[in-house]
Amino acid sequence: MANLQKPVLDTTPLTFGIEMEFVFGFHSEELNLADGVTNHPYSIRKDLSYRARSDRHLTRVNPSKYPRRVYNSWGLKRKAEPKILAYETQPQEIVKRILDKQCPEIASRIEGTMLPVDKTEKSYDKWIVTVDHSVCGVGSKNIPKWLPKKVAQVDAEHWDSYGIEIVSPVLKTDESAYRKEISKITDALHGNAEDKYGAFITNQCSLHVHVQAPTETEVFEQLAILLLIYEEEISRLHPAIRRPEHPASKLYINSNRLALVLEQDQGHINTADCSTAALQQRNITIQHIQEAIEQGHHIQRPDGTFIRAPMSRKQLAAFMNYPLNNRNPLGDRNRLVNFTCAVRPNAADGQKFAKTIEFRQAGGSLDKVLIERWVEFCVQLMRLAAFYAKNEERRVRSWDESYEEAGEEKKRIDVFCLLEEMGLDEQAILFWRQRVEMYRERREGSRDDVSDDEDIPFDDEEGHCGYEDSEDTDNEDRGDSSDDNSDNNDDNDDDRGHSGGGSSSHHQVVYGG
Repeated sequence: MANLQKPVLDTTPLTFGIEMEFVFGFHSEELNLADGVTNHPYSIRKDLSYRARSDRHLTRVNPSKYPRRVYNSWGLKRKAEPKILAYETQPQEIVKRILDKQCPEIASRIEGTMLPVDKTEKSYDKWIVTVDHSVCGVGSKNIPKWLPKKVAQVDAEHWDSYGIEIVSPVLKTDESAYRKEISKITDALHGNAEDKYGAFITNQCSLHVHVQAPTETEVFEQLAILLLIYEEEISRLHPAIRRPEHPASKLYINSNRLALVLEQDQGHINTADCSTAALQQRNITIQHIQEAIEQGHHIQRPDGTFIRAPMSRKQLAAFMNYPLNNRNPLGDRNRLVNFTCAVRPNAADGQKFAKTIEFRQAGGSLDKVLIERWVEFCVQLMRLAAFYAKNEERRVRSWDESYEEAGEEKKRIDVFCLLEEMGLDEQAILFWRQRVEMYRERREGSRDDVSDDEDIPFDDEEGHCGYEDSEDTDNEDRGDSSDDNSDNNDDNDDDRGHSGGGSSSHHQVVYGG
């Protein structure tokens, strides 16, 4: 058992980007109700039943697959038309207006649902205010619980909420300006007590960090190996709801270890046990993991014998984002870490897609310190992979490997050993120690354990199915029309579901585990 000296990591600047998901609450007075099609203002419908909200012209998800994440905002109605519409960009317009006023020096623009074909390198030239279809509102009656300093229960009927995502431009690790921009944006979104809007985080929200993908194959491999070995330890930095073993996380952030487990036992991806203990019980050693990545597949020789050969980058991405299928030919991006962005081919018109590794595990946050710490973690893990690529003797060899520090025996496969290896300073490690302690025990039903998904009502006595026969009333409140491409609900790069935040006179949104 030897001492372990801290490695000296390369500090070459890397590019990265962040995606902040949150729920945005707003008073009806903030909505622009003008309708450029009919020249009459929209009217708002606040009494939409669950049945009406789950209709496919309102919701962007498949209600049979995601019944607890259907559209949950107010409906909009054009004069003399029976169909009830969903918001188009009205909530984003409020956010953009706030940013323009509070942070005029920060360039931003509004986008609708960003499909994969939209995500070229040139797309990320400024901050983008878009929508995330995995984040729902909380229901008007519940908004006072989330914004208690802004909204009294008596005024709740005048407030709606909607799932928003703010995407950064391409940022650089050697430029500190992004920290100020994140701070100004998060402060603006929170607003003051007197403002008739405010952002908040539910457990449907995520914080995604895209880091420039390594070009060297060895670094690509070592990053994958690090993630497979330390997956359970890294999960200690996050609450229970953001860990792959949690039932609510399976569809959105499942384990990167699935290929290791299911290649031996063809089970279902949503029930596979990918814990470290399960790997050890299956006699999956760290050497097995290293060989699976570095000598990944068999090639048949002309004489009929087989040799092992390293995986291509595309094959490695498929391994880390197992399984492949017709819908996900590069692999399923809904993993703790998404490698598929790093191997996307260029667009049909020749435009290049950003080649990144997407870290998806972190829960949503508008805490500038937490955002900066998670960005630092992702970047430094990439740099540690580059170090291991050149220093084979420093790589961990077994599940029980240990080292000595100040006369004390410590385990290599421990999140705090990893943080030290990554070169994080004492302040950063203290931050993560506090987080680990906060999330140490999973307490069923606690804030860190519940999904914040809508409970499906037992009955739906007045389901309007999105249509109404009554005469219009010129309501001064308003929103806008439904999203295009409603069948592409799984194409938004940040999860699946629907945004929203309406109230219903029939059903109140309740939260379950």
